[in-house]
Amino acid sequence: MSDTGRLAKARDELRRVRERIDQHPLNDPAFLEARSVIAEHQESEREVVAAELARRNLPSLGSQSRALVLGLTSLARLNRKRIRLEEQIAKLESA
Repeated sequence: MSDTGRLAKARDELRRVRERIDQHPLNDPAFLEARSVIAEHQESEREVVAAELARRNLPSLGSQSRALVLGLTSLARLNRKRIRLEEQIAKLESA
């Protein structure tokens, strides 16, 4: 396969990986907002944070913990693949 073909294939794969990252449950807007709430209330008691999450109808601390345990590995894998593809594309573009 020519460099042009490999470049096109890598760009297409990168587009698909970025879409999967964007659609990953840990990148869901509700989870992003919930993590922001937690960051804003770092000095607060757990009950205060839980109440604020509930008031905003955001995922609870427990559901966020479960999502992290279940989803962090797959998101990290996707990001490693994204980085590898970006490096491959940069090399092909500079050749």
